[in-house]
Amino acid sequence: RLFGLSEGAAPGELQRRYRALAQEQHPDRHPGDPQAVPRFERMTAAYQALLEHGRQEMRVTVSGLTQTGELSIR
Repeated sequence: RLFGLSEGAAPGELQRRYRALAQEQHPDRHPGDPQAVPRFERMTAAYQALLEHGRQEMRVTVSGLTQTGELSIR
């Protein structure tokens, strides 16, 4: 819930929210705040993890199972 979105939010919705928060929370906008950099890094890491999770789900959906029953992820 870091981005204030419900579970299963559309990728475009996630991207818009991340970009808005990134501008708002960027360390350059909070020069005196010692927590600004770690907060921004956590937010960016969470966004990247959500993107990668979405990519993996797409690969699984597209690839499906091989004839041997193994999951084919490209």
